[in-house]
Amino acid sequence: MKYRIYRYAVKNGTIQNIKVDIKTDDIEKERKMLEEKHGHTIHLYYETNEPYKD
Repeated sequence: MKYRIYRYAVKNGTIQNIKVDIKTDDIEKERKMLEEKHGHTIHLYYETNEPYKD
């Protein structure tokens, strides 16, 4: 499974650390899926220089 660590800012200003399981390099798709899941605007910020992990 591939993943990278992102932090995301939700619309109320809270910053949270999450591990996003990424099966594709399409970060925008992942962001939209998270928005649909949580029901608010999410901005993903790459937070580590680790390579993808399998």
